[in-house]
Amino acid sequence: VDLDKLMKTSMYNDFMAAALADPEVKDGLEKLKKAANFDPTKDLSSIVIAVPPDVEKSENFLMIAKGRIDSGKVIEFAKSEGSNIKEATHQGVAWFEIDNEAGLAFLGDHIVLGPTAALKAAIDTHKGKMKGVKDNKEVGKMIKAVDTSADLWFAVAIPDTLRKQMAAENAMMGDIEAAHASLGLASGVKLRFTMRTGKTETATALVELAKATLSADSTKQQAAAMGFDAMLAKLKLVASGNDINISLDLTDKEVDTIKTMVQGMMGAGMR
Repeated sequence: VDLDKLMKTSMYNDFMAAALADPEVKDGLEKLKKAANFDPTKDLSSIVIAVPPDVEKSENFLMIAKGRIDSGKVIEFAKSEGSNIKEATHQGVAWFEIDNEAGLAFLGDHIVLGPTAALKAAIDTHKGKMKGVKDNKEVGKMIKAVDTSADLWFAVAIPDTLRKQMAAENAMMGDIEAAHASLGLASGVKLRFTMRTGKTETATALVELAKATLSADSTKQQAAAMGFDAMLAKLKLVASGNDINISLDLTDKEVDTIKTMVQGMMGAGMR
């Protein structure tokens, strides 16, 4: 997530306004800013989240954020909020164990957070003791294909366990090996989403199935009733070799129309 770019978009401002409407969130943020001189809504420039193929079982993850932060003040703030924090070292790098479950380290202008084992592995990689993502050819290939200059992007290899679950619902879905997407919000919405399958015929068949579903009268009627018919008409699906490419481009005016409709639906649901 490129927060420097995202912060300049109206969608980010709308999201933050909604989040800060919660008194608990607003009070917590104000306490953090006052005690640690740290405002995550302004002082972070980017966030990367990584998960392993066995994330469902291991619940492992790693979050790396880049920004301006006073590590000492943030740790003291966490302690004042009741967190059990112990300082330790790994490969000569100081890190902090949080509530005997997770770990936090400050590596230059980067904040690294994750379960203890994942954090230590990240430090090992930082010190050159382990290979990193740049050494993974499969992940590197996916990242090269995605637009990393977008406000948000992701690249993921579908683990075998998930592919089996998908195949149980639809055999062709189990042939999806990887996916990557990017989302630009600087002007309207620019969505690019690609799924890579194992066979060309799978990509073609899935696109034909999706198009048939989207063009069905029931789908059109439901979209029209919700006010999303114009957006549905702009959705493009194309099979290109083993890839399924999905794209959607919306203007600022179209995005504002959707926001208004969603807000109206949420308001109606609350009454």
